[in-house]
Amino acid sequence: MSVSGFSTGGNLALGVAQWLARPEFNVKAAVMFYAPVDLRLSPWGKLKPAKYPENDPLAFVLPLMDAYAGSEREKYRDSPILHPILADIESLPRNMLFLCAKVDLLLYEQTVFVNRLKDEAAALNRKIEGPQETSPDHSSSGEDRVPLASEFESAARSPYNIEGMFFDDQIHGWIESMWL
Repeated sequence: MSVSGFSTGGNLALGVAQWLARPEFNVKAAVMFYAPVDLRLSPWGKLKPAKYPENDPLAFVLPLMDAYAGSEREKYRDSPILHPILADIESLPRNMLFLCAKVDLLLYEQTVFVNRLKDEAAALNRKIEGPQETSPDHSSSGEDRVPLASEFESAARSPYNIEGMFFDDQIHGWIESMWL
């Protein structure tokens, strides 16, 4: 299963992926379009990028942007389900693509999150790619294993692939299709 979402839908998709993460099942991939990944700050408290317009074209939407976390923000301040930036990489899909606008209140948190995930993915991938030891008691061919168990083991050894695409002169909600 793969998940995707635009804006708050991206936040929800990452929350669902974490909620479903189990040793025997996980979401395989996620594609996020300008997803808020840190709702601990209200939209008014987020850093504005350098090219952000003086007259905010999305000012009318800020109350709506805050409605999702709103009154529950403090209660769930440490929840990675609500704030994916706090999530353990192993609870997230191994394949993730983040499409981000550079003229967006979410640019800072998205950049921090993507960079952190890339660093953690690189470290985990080095461990995965290391030498695989087989027990002398078990055949390395997998013939004596249950196919489903083998599939889970294979998924646990698949590498992480985290990508972020950051689009110049694009604003939240308006990544033009000519860039994709």
